[in-house]
Amino acid sequence: ENDNFTVTFTWSIPRFARWNGDSWEIELDWVDRTMGAEDAISESDSDWIFTRSVAQTYGLDFGVHFSYSADLTFLPEGAADVRLPSETHSFQDYGGGSYSESLIELQQIGGRYVIFENEVFVTATENEMSITVDQLLNNYSPSVILYHGQEPDNWSLIESFEWARLDMKYGRDLRENYPVRMENSWHYMTPAQMFCCSALEILAVFGGEDITAVSPAQVTWPGQEEGDWAVCWRELSMDEYLSLAARVSELESIPEWFDTAAGRMRPSDVFYTFLRILSAYKESGRLPDRILVAPVPKGGLAWGNRAIGADNAYYLLSDTYVVVGGEGALDVLENIRDDLDNMGLVEEICNWTGSNISYGLYFRPPTSEEMLVSRRGQCRDFTNVYLAIARSAGIPARRVSGWIISGWQPPAGWEFAVTTTPDGKTVASHAWVEAFVPGEGWVPLEPQSSRPSLFVGDLPFDAYRQTEQTWIGALAGYEAARGNL
Repeated sequence: ENDNFTVTFTWSIPRFARWNGDSWEIELDWVDRTMGAEDAISESDSDWIFTRSVAQTYGLDFGVHFSYSADLTFLPEGAADVRLPSETHSFQDYGGGSYSESLIELQQIGGRYVIFENEVFVTATENEMSITVDQLLNNYSPSVILYHGQEPDNWSLIESFEWARLDMKYGRDLRENYPVRMENSWHYMTPAQMFCCSALEILAVFGGEDITAVSPAQVTWPGQEEGDWAVCWRELSMDEYLSLAARVSELESIPEWFDTAAGRMRPSDVFYTFLRILSAYKESGRLPDRILVAPVPKGGLAWGNRAIGADNAYYLLSDTYVVVGGEGALDVLENIRDDLDNMGLVEEICNWTGSNISYGLYFRPPTSEEMLVSRRGQCRDFTNVYLAIARSAGIPARRVSGWIISGWQPPAGWEFAVTTTPDGKTVASHAWVEAFVPGEGWVPLEPQSSRPSLFVGDLPFDAYRQTEQTWIGALAGYEAARGNL
């Protein structure tokens, strides 16, 4: 019996290539290399354990899983002088017999250049993987593909801002300057100049004008920025963001922060908000009535007297199964004491989930709101309910999934959730939570626990392998459920 199968996806990605003023550039790289390496190793570990579990379900001591992928990137018609990376072949040893190998080639299909990227990942489960993050990064290099082709057609000033918006969305370093289209020709602006220009463009759109020429001010970005955590995910009305735009348009120098009704905003967050406003205008033809303040996931924000990473704000968002601000989650918070500090709130929410939800196995995952009605679910469902309540309370929280040392005996049909390690330990699939508390950092907790055996800070098990949700994963989950941010 042949159990092999093939899955084919086809999609179009806007802004996949970047215009540099005289050529196009495609950069294939992790947004955050350290986080990308950690995630790659975690996913490989998960595949290793799952493959081993499936093999043992069929009575085998171990197995080998071959995963093949082929990515085809069609360059636009008229693309020429295509230059591939200097290194087109890569091999990465993951240890224990597992490895990955990839090759990038340039071919032609129907007269168009096509970039082929073929990869095989071999997961051998007889021995454990041993690769470290440093080892993976030492052998890693991004792929940069350059080509000449037709410059962007009918681009406006607003469309020129999109590259900077995407860099800010993913917390990437802003470039020294960006090509900007004005008066049917290309100019270069620094991020600080684009900031002032974006404010002028918002005011012009509101006034029914069409600015085609801007003499950008010779402003510079401040040496440091300051902003308040409390501003994250607050809504700005049109009046509020127009007022901000008016202030920015008159600047001779960019301050370290901007005062708003919700607190201090970093200049980068104001700039990113302006770019998102203009992007929304480009899509709908009208300025938005309100806009959420999404922080640039880089640098720090002030939470009381402590500075925390701005990317932690993305652990406050909803996703497909975690409904933040839902009626059920808010009802729970209504009945929790309001005089608790952050750690006390983290503990009390854990006590609530452990006390009010009973255990039961279901293949179809319910939403957190559905769980708050049925009050019955498995570890992933306890986790999703905790995330929904904590995030609704303003506590950043993330899901952790992995394999824990456990003597759990699964019922029929769930044998894949348990396996044995090479050294004879029995491990089971599990999900739990980490909540962020200023001054403490990420605090692990078991949302199935309750007083007097409340596990917050310490866990009632040893994790064999675990993967923490990343802020990018949290953002992707939100956008899959709610649309682009």
